[in-house]
Amino acid sequence: MAFALSQELEKRIAVLQRKVERERNARKTAEKQLEDYSRQIYYSNQALQRSLNNSHKRQRELEYLAKASASVASDQDLTELLHSTADLTAKFANAVCATYFVSDRGEVRTSKNAVVWYGENDWREVPELYSVILKALPESDEILDNWYMRDAPVGLAKFDIDGQWLVALNFELIQDKVGWLVFVLDQEMLDEETLYVLDTAKSHIRAGILRRVDERKLEQKNRQLSKAITRLETAQTQLVHSEKMASLGQLSAGVAHEINNPIGFILSNHRVMQDYINDLKSFLTDLKQQASENQQLDSAVLSKLCDEHDIEFLMEDIESLVKDNEDGAEKVADIVNSLKNFSHSGDAEHQNVDIADCISKARKVAGNVLKNDRQLLLQLPEQIPPVNGNASQLQQVLINLLVNAAHATEENGKITVSVRESDNHLNVAVADNGCGMDETTLNRLFTPFFTTKDIGVGTGLGLSVSHGIIEAHGGDILVESEPGKGSVFTLVLPLADVSEEASD
Repeated sequence: MAFALSQELEKRIAVLQRKVERERNARKTAEKQLEDYSRQIYYSNQALQRSLNNSHKRQRELEYLAKASASVASDQDLTELLHSTADLTAKFANAVCATYFVSDRGEVRTSKNAVVWYGENDWREVPELYSVILKALPESDEILDNWYMRDAPVGLAKFDIDGQWLVALNFELIQDKVGWLVFVLDQEMLDEETLYVLDTAKSHIRAGILRRVDERKLEQKNRQLSKAITRLETAQTQLVHSEKMASLGQLSAGVAHEINNPIGFILSNHRVMQDYINDLKSFLTDLKQQASENQQLDSAVLSKLCDEHDIEFLMEDIESLVKDNEDGAEKVADIVNSLKNFSHSGDAEHQNVDIADCISKARKVAGNVLKNDRQLLLQLPEQIPPVNGNASQLQQVLINLLVNAAHATEENGKITVSVRESDNHLNVAVADNGCGMDETTLNRLFTPFFTTKDIGVGTGLGLSVSHGIIEAHGGDILVESEPGKGSVFTLVLPLADVSEEASD
């Protein structure tokens, strides 16, 4: 019985031992699993922290590149761009100091405008420190492909600057100048990603600087172009005026003849009137003598004296002479006024112009050339709308066309001036039945100094200048010609906007 109890007890003890062993093994397994889980959590936290740090770093890099790009794309001028870029890049790279400068290629760099960055919005003038930084850069002004890197200069310690590296970038400017951005970093080892971002920023910075350099160059070109245009306009005005004077020179004999005719009969009338005055003096003398002898004058005596001195004829003829002299003086004044208006350089500002008036004045100036047995016909409508332009210049063109037509026609030739309105333009045609022109002449017609006239008769500038004047008026000159059948020159001029003038 006791043996049986002992065996039962042993069995129970063995069961308990196995149970305790299972529990011990289960606890060890749980502890191992907990340790593995804790290790996984630790590694996950480390990875998450690294990922967060990388995310912050990427965000910081993106913010820097975004700000740098915005600065590049802004309206800042070159100096402002250098200043803002140096500030942004210094903060991003955790620089201990930074600067920028522009120097003439090949010249010794100086400490002019020696400003150094010590932190955000902290720029100081430190010429000595500035000079130390400049001396650490390459002496050559060769444009670098990448960022320039070297050990920080020893002289920085004097200014309590603990720097490890000097990093710089240069770029080419206008007028043979070179710009630099320079940073001093205190990292023992330069981060590759930071260098990669700086290298990316380099392209943005250079693009922005290049844009501003191109803008500066474009501004310079525009200023040069503006000066050239001003000189060209001045030369064109002088050329137009010179051609006017040349035309007047060629027409001088005819103009003198036009003026000489009225002056001649004015002088002749003046001599006749002087004789009449002497006759009137003689009449007054006889009249006074008769009055002193008889103390009175009866109608018979007065009538006799008037008949003897032909007073009635004198009075009628004097009135006629005065009227002729007045007409002659007005004609001279009219010719002189036409010449004055024609020779005047004229206001460059365009205004409404009466083409009929221009034609009338052009006829007066070119009158003597047109009188040599040439028939001038005018075909003008009663109402001619105004054109926008310079009256003096348009008159010059018409004179040139009339003189050319006169030279192209022989005696008894016919010149016709006609005006018609078409498609918001006024067509002014000067036609002749003269010698005409072949195709070779037509192709060279508006070439400066080309002329078919004899030496001394034409300058070869008339049609060239006329073409330039009409183009400046927004119009055109059309030419139709055939050898032996004459020519037609048509001025196509835009009509003035009468509605705008009325509203003004």
